[in-house]
Amino acid sequence: MKSVLEFLITFYKFIGFSMKKTENQLLPVYIKTHNKIKRYNR
Repeated sequence: MKSVLEFLITFYKFIGFSMKKTENQLLPVYIKTHNKIKRYNR
């Protein structure tokens, strides 16, 4: 269990590092997807 937790922490750190680099590119895509999901759930 501990190794899984460590993996997740490392994974999220890596994602956070990548997000800072590509935030400006990914944000519009995320907003579009988020809006589609909200529309679908409604």
